[in-house]
Amino acid sequence: KTLQAINFSQNGSDMLITSMKANDLINYTKVETFNPGLQFDDEDQGYQRLPSSARVKRLGNFLDNNVKQETSFPMPTAILLSDRDVNVEMEGSALSFPIDAKFPIIDGQHRIEGIKHAVKFKKNETLADYSYAVVIMRNMEKISEMKQFKVVNGEAKSVSTGLVNMLLTQIAEKEGIEDNSKERWKVIASRVMKRLNEDPNSIWYDMILMP
Repeated sequence: KTLQAINFSQNGSDMLITSMKANDLINYTKVETFNPGLQFDDEDQGYQRLPSSARVKRLGNFLDNNVKQETSFPMPTAILLSDRDVNVEMEGSALSFPIDAKFPIIDGQHRIEGIKHAVKFKKNETLADYSYAVVIMRNMEKISEMKQFKVVNGEAKSVSTGLVNMLLTQIAEKEGIEDNSKERWKVIASRVMKRLNEDPNSIWYDMILMP
């Protein structure tokens, strides 16, 4: 698959800006959701919450209705992807990747699922050909994606980052954290909450809704 793209760098981070049609977003992206049955540091462990079906249907129906009513309402906000484990090649302004590629979604899973709802469930073939802005972050590890997700959803907009905060603090605890680190209180708080919830002798046993 080949797309036109612009390569740029921001404070040492390499990125690509491109566009993908709705069908491409559906076919070439994936969401890595958190699995409570896996250890936090398992290589297959994800960091995204399961998408809200209500939000997905609301957006999907909105997009479907706009197309059918011929209402012009663009969705210009870029979807943020990572090229982790994807064999991406750039030659000039041409971005190419294998047809079986799946770009991990850092931010935008509800938008993509909403588009999918409109295209697949509502059978909106017109929307399937619409193009959407995409930014692809290059050469990132999963923990870097998690931190980027936290910045986008915790600093730039108000979305719950409880799950990814818990995962990051557990990673920090495993790797070791300095006594004077600003993150130390988060590690301690996460550890205490986890123990209170898992200890059968705790009055809070299995009563805390974990992230």
